[in-house]
Amino acid sequence: MARRSYDRMYKNYDAEENNKIAVVKEEKKEDVSLPQKKEVEQKALQAGRVIGGLNLNVRKKPEAYGEIVNTVRDGAAVQIIETVNEEWYHIASPNGYVMKKYVQLV
Repeated sequence: MARRSYDRMYKNYDAEENNKIAVVKEEKKEDVSLPQKKEVEQKALQAGRVIGGLNLNVRKKPEAYGEIVNTVRDGAAVQIIETVNEEWYHIASPNGYVMKKYVQLV
């Protein structure tokens, strides 16, 4: 008799735990969503041209003292991916950031 009540107690406990696990898994399913596409992929690239009479520094970050990763010659065409803020563009090739005042939209 003691063995049967012991078995029943643990069978009920296991069933309750399985229900809890199923509920948690169901809650997690609702929270999971597919990652959104980056805005960069959805935006069309804008054409621009370097102005100012000098080579334009392309920086790693949109900061005046950011690391220079490349330069673009005066008059060269650039593909603008996005406007970062009032002062900077993110360009495609070479990939980096340039100051807006040295790029004219075409």
